[in-house]
Amino acid sequence: MVQNPFPSLLPPLKKLDNPAFIASGGKVTAAQVSVLEKYLKNEGSLTLNLDFEPNVTNMQRATLQSLDELEGVSFPVYVVNPEEMSEPDNLVDPVSPDKIILEKGLNAYVDILRKRLDPDDYRRSVGG
Repeated sequence: MVQNPFPSLLPPLKKLDNPAFIASGGKVTAAQVSVLEKYLKNEGSLTLNLDFEPNVTNMQRATLQSLDELEGVSFPVYVVNPEEMSEPDNLVDPVSPDKIILEKGLNAYVDILRKRLDPDDYRRSVGG
């Protein structure tokens, strides 16, 4: 996901053979969806991966709201459950994709991405 200036980032990223990481810092907005629709309508997909934040009352809410905003887009959407990034006994420490990459390496994060779900499966898994 991306923060502004989003439109200026996408054209060079689309030319890359390997996926690029773009962070947004929160739920997806209607403006971001509009730009994503423009650049991903013919090829590409979007994988949502918000941070694991155990101190947040409903950690899944921002992801579910983003999925609602993305309803009906023309490109495939997937979701990584933030809980996939944390150890089962971690009840206090936030974990982000960049923390995984820095501490465990890119391959560890790619392993997490392989567990991504389609939106309906994600909603069922979190009771949303």
